[in-house]
Amino acid sequence: MRLSTKRLSIKAPGPISPGPKCPRAPNASGFHIPIMVKEACSVNIRVRNYTLDDFDQLLALQKAAFPAPFPEELLWSREQIASHAEVFPEGAMAAEVDGVIIGSATSLIVRFDGKPHTWEEVSDRGAIRNTHRPDGDSLYGIDLCVHPDFRRLGVAGALYEARKRLVRERGLKRFIAGCRIPGYHLHADRMTCEEYVRKVQSGDLRDLVLSFMIKQGLEPIQVLPEYLDDEESRNYAVLVEWKNPAVDRRPFFGYSRTNCRHLT
Repeated sequence: MRLSTKRLSIKAPGPISPGPKCPRAPNASGFHIPIMVKEACSVNIRVRNYTLDDFDQLLALQKAAFPAPFPEELLWSREQIASHAEVFPEGAMAAEVDGVIIGSATSLIVRFDGKPHTWEEVSDRGAIRNTHRPDGDSLYGIDLCVHPDFRRLGVAGALYEARKRLVRERGLKRFIAGCRIPGYHLHADRMTCEEYVRKVQSGDLRDLVLSFMIKQGLEPIQVLPEYLDDEESRNYAVLVEWKNPAVDRRPFFGYSRTNCRHLT
């Protein structure tokens, strides 16, 4: 089922640095829309499904979130956005403030078997056309992006809540995603990836992405080598999982010593 136009009111604790002004959302004309000016910042976030009509805004968002030297050819193409909206429109999500897209998330449905995989394999190189399984049991997140001016204001959290809601509405067992671990390169000469993940789980270390995922209620379940060309993560990703409490109360017996490295 499609996303509703539910609005989420997010309030960030304390002043926003620098100074007390809140971030501004760039509008289509290149001007900026002031959201609020107070000691604390409050923005109304609307999560909806994106369509091909949103391509220009989505591309501008990705360029802001992934500036040069990030290769532009790795940003979403018009063909990929069209495929997301056609193949699985419910999984194509945009977060708006005052009608301007400041965050996005893309997902597909898979039948999860615990086998190692790469981002290109699970995402069909970002197109999802050949890997989306309407009869699957798990929602798989392949992308999440937030405008840099709107980070730490709950935009990513709102998108993850929308994903969890989609899992519940669809009666799926879980939400999963391959999570970057950009802090790992600082410790790779002293510990394995599994050891690093355990230390982040225990709170001994903090990872910019994995720590956020854990805060959202997602649990690391598997290390995925050569998941993505990602120097900071040493090409590793960590598969994280949120189980639908209404459906998946039993252990998933698809995990095995052969195809899944437990991280507990």
